[in-house]
Amino acid sequence: MLDIFTTGKGSRGISSDGNLMILDGAVSIVSSGDGDTYTNADGQTDAYHGACIKVDEDLMILGGNIVLSNSGSGGRGISVDGDIVYGDGTVQPVMEITTTGESITISQGGGGPGGFGGNDGDYDEAKTMKADGSITINSGILQISSADDGIKAEGSITFNQGEITI
Repeated sequence: MLDIFTTGKGSRGISSDGNLMILDGAVSIVSSGDGDTYTNADGQTDAYHGACIKVDEDLMILGGNIVLSNSGSGGRGISVDGDIVYGDGTVQPVMEITTTGESITISQGGGGPGGFGGNDGDYDEAKTMKADGSITINSGILQISSADDGIKAEGSITFNQGEITI
């Protein structure tokens, strides 16, 4: 069993600059580090956040029993810059992801009374599973409890098989 506990601003349980593949085993990651705002290289206000699992390329979870919990503001259960593949159609991974953190305000909305006539503002919210690419769920059991988005992909989301509870 791999048990990881992280605290501190923007903390990460597992971080990979490349791909990450989980084939089997038991993994538990609990993270409580808050995110915050900062000024990026372009002089714009932006936000950073912690994640139980952060991958700069692709993530494949093909087996195992994984429990992820992030209570930090803007925190993520899983944050991937590429694609996520969950299950291979034969092996049944089991994963439970919980995020409970508050959102981080990057910019306030404007406008008249009640916020009408302006923008809604920009926020970095807690998400359980987020990919900048696509997410494919081929098999397994996935239980999600989120303060914001349960499953979010900038690309497509494909459900082929499995049991998902959000």
